[in-house]
Amino acid sequence: MFPLSLESIFKSSPIGSYLLSPTPEAIILDVNDFFPHKVSFTREDMIGRSLFDVFPDDPKDSKETGVEALRQSIAQAVATGKRQILLAQHLPIKKTLPSGEVIHEERFWNTSSTPVFDQEGGLTCVFHAMMDVTKEVQAEAALRQSEERFRSLVIATTQTVWIAEPDGNIVVDSPSWRAFTGQSYDEGMGFGWLNAVHPADRERINHLWSVATSESNIYQTEYRVRHKDGGYRWTAVRAVSIKNADGTVREWIGTNTDIEDQKRAEEELQIANHRLKLAIEGVGEGVWEWDVQRNKISYSILFEEIVGCEHGELSDDPDDLLSLIHPEDLSRVQAERDAYLQGKTSSSSCEYRIRRKDGSWKWVHTRGVLVEKSATGEPLRVAGITSDITERKESEERIWHLANFDTLTGLPNRRLFRDRLTQEVMNAHRQQTRQQTAIALLFIDLDGFKQVNDLFGHDAGDMLLFHAAQRIRQCVRDTDTVARLGGDEFTIILSGLHSTDHVELVAQKVIDALALPFAIGSEKAFVSGSIGIAVYPDDADTPEELIRKADQAMYAAKSAGKNRFSYFTREMDEEAHMRLRLIQELRHAIQLDQIHVHYQPVVELQSGGILKAEALARWTHPLFGNVEPSLFIPLAEESGVINDIGDYIFREAAATIKHWDALPGLPLEISINKSPIQFGTKDQDKWLDYLQQLELPPDRVTVEITEGVLLDVSENVSSKLFEYRDAGIQVAIDDFGTGYSSMAYLQKFDIDFLKIDQSFIKDLVTNHGNRAIAESIIAMAHKLGLRVIAEGVENGEQMALLRDAGCDYGQGYYFSRPLSANDFENMLVKRNGTHSASSLH
Repeated sequence: MFPLSLESIFKSSPIGSYLLSPTPEAIILDVNDFFPHKVSFTREDMIGRSLFDVFPDDPKDSKETGVEALRQSIAQAVATGKRQILLAQHLPIKKTLPSGEVIHEERFWNTSSTPVFDQEGGLTCVFHAMMDVTKEVQAEAALRQSEERFRSLVIATTQTVWIAEPDGNIVVDSPSWRAFTGQSYDEGMGFGWLNAVHPADRERINHLWSVATSESNIYQTEYRVRHKDGGYRWTAVRAVSIKNADGTVREWIGTNTDIEDQKRAEEELQIANHRLKLAIEGVGEGVWEWDVQRNKISYSILFEEIVGCEHGELSDDPDDLLSLIHPEDLSRVQAERDAYLQGKTSSSSCEYRIRRKDGSWKWVHTRGVLVEKSATGEPLRVAGITSDITERKESEERIWHLANFDTLTGLPNRRLFRDRLTQEVMNAHRQQTRQQTAIALLFIDLDGFKQVNDLFGHDAGDMLLFHAAQRIRQCVRDTDTVARLGGDEFTIILSGLHSTDHVELVAQKVIDALALPFAIGSEKAFVSGSIGIAVYPDDADTPEELIRKADQAMYAAKSAGKNRFSYFTREMDEEAHMRLRLIQELRHAIQLDQIHVHYQPVVELQSGGILKAEALARWTHPLFGNVEPSLFIPLAEESGVINDIGDYIFREAAATIKHWDALPGLPLEISINKSPIQFGTKDQDKWLDYLQQLELPPDRVTVEITEGVLLDVSENVSSKLFEYRDAGIQVAIDDFGTGYSSMAYLQKFDIDFLKIDQSFIKDLVTNHGNRAIAESIIAMAHKLGLRVIAEGVENGEQMALLRDAGCDYGQGYYFSRPLSANDFENMLVKRNGTHSASSLH
């Protein structure tokens, strides 16, 4: 059919080749070896079949595509005698799988149909060639899809996306650039985008572009772009380079992001920080700022002055600052710093000592705030202020020392003694599980001291007490506590004991030391010591019980002839049995109408007017008569009955005050004591509800608590104190100076009153130390915005001294003993009959 040379080409052609009949069926007359392996037919099977049996119809194809287009192309070649070409036609092929299943495999072909004529010009067949271009078609489709996705992304994104040549010539940009700048497409293409850049930024960004092209894979900077409204806005640009095989930059792909709001926020923050810095420096605070990423810290001039340095002398390394902190405070400061570095808190507040350039120490209060952090929450910048609080600390130390140490002997006073004894008992209790340890309390009373006082006078007596204290101190270890409780009473706390041998040795040394003569001028005075000893845990479970039993043992030593020591014994325990009996009967005292409320006026010292009445519990026992509150209140606390008694006293007192509103004169307030034990109950809501029922304003009620309550860091106590504050109920610290409290706690809980303990008032006229303590407490309280009530005022001299010292109110027998409700009411009626407002003295 072909010349020999053509036939050879036909059979060895690398593309599929057919000889087809010039009929509509396009019968395969011959086929080369290329095509059969692509379908499920052998060459022999294909010869004699229609070409359209090999390529089935696909319903998705139109008349212009697929098999129908192939049919028309072959027919056109036959009709015109000219070659017909089709490109990228969709012509699936039939294939039979090994399982026998026949499938249609997607294929795309370029086809050529050429008529073949004999020597006479007659049409003999159609030479049909097919080239498989499936991979090329699919690659083009994938490219089109990728380009379409990229185009959609560029259009949809709020960021500006662009492609630029190495020299910065923009070849592709997104509509958002034109929307942002107001430039047209033509204006923004090429180098036209530079016209929108702020003139002051052009040289810089061109330089950075050149550097990035030659040295880096990334171009990143910020600059201002003219907005379509005529103003300039900040934009952040970031681009990556696409490189040729030889490493040269082929093009850049990048984005621009509008960061104007961010820039404004940063500027506003800088302005605010600058204003804050000026404001703080104006009130004498040192300012610092810590760049956490660079680990550099900068200081204001006032901060440098606090540490005694010239400007620029301080290192900018934060670790160098840590080296200036007192070793005892360092771990606490580091813990505060680590807390916000680890993201546990966004602020810190810490008081510590810092070493000045001259070697001296200053107390400072530093407050820091995390002002900037990364997107992942890591701290970037911390700013803060540092205040010089040395004077405040020294003042607190002086007040603390006055309140905790005996001014005559320099020994711990009753308050500090109780605190240390409590701590030692707690420590011993914890250690009992590991080893047997004990505490011995020695209660010392000087025999014959009154006679020395009477014979030589108070100054001589004070001198003897001073030297007696020194002798006692020399008899014990540095770790032991020697305290003066008052008068001629001393105590020794011996801790960490494993036997009583050491106790007896110390007791005898004290007795021998006190028996030596004391030089009083040219005279000699002689006293002796009677010592009572009680041991924890053998004799007592609590510090209070230990004190009581040591006191009992001391009186036993006196009874036995003085100048000796005596251990507590069980025979001394009759009082304990009485306590148990009283506790049992106290449980039923309210139901038996044995608990009554008495009222003692609190008087304004300047005017003499009655501010309030303190409600006091009284127990009238059918057998023992009036039981002292100092006896039954501790028993009520120990047994838990204090909760019922406290609730009863509150209701009675509130109702009584409401009743007295009908009397002439100013409305009175009421003070009610609340034991620490009561903070474990839910009487708070009941009290507020009851006040609401009575229509009695909460601000006419004052709750009196001890200093120890403030130190209870439990949520229960804190929340209740805050509830009182929020409800308007006032809070007073009772017996101030006998416990332990911090100035910070007084402010934290918004305390309204401090009540100076009567132990400081008792000898106010004659004891200059007590007077100094009282005056210090009054001054300190007023600086903190608190009002002061002096307890135990018994004479006019005390009242006058307190009034002159600025004390606000007084309470005590000088004004009135506690009275029953009827007697108190009669007193009010009687006094209001002659005065416009209730007054005493």
